Amino acid sequence: MPDAAWDEDQDAAAMLHRLRGVAGVRKLRLLACACARARWSGLALDACRAGVEIAERHADGQATDAELKAASEEVFAELFGVDTGDPRANLIADRCTRELVVEAATGALAAYSGDAAAMVREIFADPSMRLSTLTRDEAVLAVARQIYDARDFARLPELADLLVAAGCTHAAALAHLRGPGPHYRGCWALDAVLGKGQGAPVFTEIQWYTASRPFVMLHWWDYWREPLSPRKLRLLAVACCRLRWRDLARFGLEQAVQTAEEFADDLVDSGALERAHEPARRLRDSIAATLGAMSAEDAGRDELRNAWQAHLVVASLTEPDPGGLDSARHHSARDTDDAGQAELIRELLGNPFKPARIAPSWLTWRSGAIVELARAIYQKHDFVLVPRLADQLRAAGCRDSELLEHLQQNRGHVRGCWALDAILGKQ
Repeated sequence: MPDAAWDEDQDAAAMLHRLRGVAGVRKLRLLACACARARWSGLALDACRAGVEIAERHADGQATDAELKAASEEVFAELFGVDTGDPRANLIADRCTRELVVEAATGALAAYSGDAAAMVREIFADPSMRLSTLTRDEAVLAVARQIYDARDFARLPELADLLVAAGCTHAAALAHLRGPGPHYRGCWALDAVLGKGQGAPVFTEIQWYTASRPFVMLHWWDYWREPLSPRKLRLLAVACCRLRWRDLARFGLEQAVQTAEEFADDLVDSGALERAHEPARRLRDSIAATLGAMSAEDAGRDELRNAWQAHLVVASLTEPDPGGLDSARHHSARDTDDAGQAELIRELLGNPFKPARIAPSWLTWRSGAIVELARAIYQKHDFVLVPRLADQLRAAGCRDSELLEHLQQNRGHVRGCWALDAILGKQ
């Protein structure tokens, strides 16, 4: 039975969240493009219109990743410093061409000033509804293809009549095709007639374990699971900082990072964090001002820029306001291949498809021996003892292969390790 709540929901972001695991890259990209099509008259710049068209073709496998990237760069270049057309429409066009498809869909919806929930319902069927092949009649399919290719959505009621004549009885699909719209490419009922699917999943478990771009991995995580807690965000940034420990030590920032790590686990108060933050912030701003006065050819500019980046990360990391942690994550997690950071993300977050589940009986085994060992490891940073936890868990009856295999690793563990956190009940 269709879910009445789906038709009544007005929270587009919550609706997209509900579609995790259902929404694929094709549909999400077309959702962004539909928002742009709805404000088409506001797109006064050629690159913006071309970008939306390329994004649509990319969704249907008719444009390459390279073409999408080039379109994104063209849109950004044309919009930079320009005040032409409808600003919201321009912003949506920019989002349509973004590489990360969830960012494209959510960003476009956020900029769309119309009924965003209705737009989601146009592209995605009620997730509780079962859809099967609506017709095999070639004459009907030919009309559906014409409508899709030409974007001639005014003919959708005609298509509904042809479907009924061919024996289709799917009431919801017929009603949607006959509805007033507006309709766009990706319309769920038209897609159901044509057999067009969701497209590839946003990411898979295999992709998670082989990914090497930290920024993309965190984007995936935010989509599939809840946003990271302030503690996890801070510990993730700390762990990334430790990968470049020599640089931080060279700039005298190692103690500030240590303080941030202690604050994450309530070992120091906000006053200590503030005292670590202020020097990093002042130097960040001072170096930024100096860099702004230098030319690209000036001697020492590269070294000064490295110093600025180090102070930027640490100033964000030690920001007492949790809102600053998004900046810390942005500046810590690289958008290029970085195998070390990728492993750290997996170390802290685990598997987004399989949240850790700890049986109460494991925690009470031998009067809490597992919890006691985990706490000692965590407090003393004595991660060489982590494999012992796997032995104890196995003895307590644990058969979770992912948990056991992770704990059996005798290197790469840090504070915030997902397995240790699960045992200790830390978020």
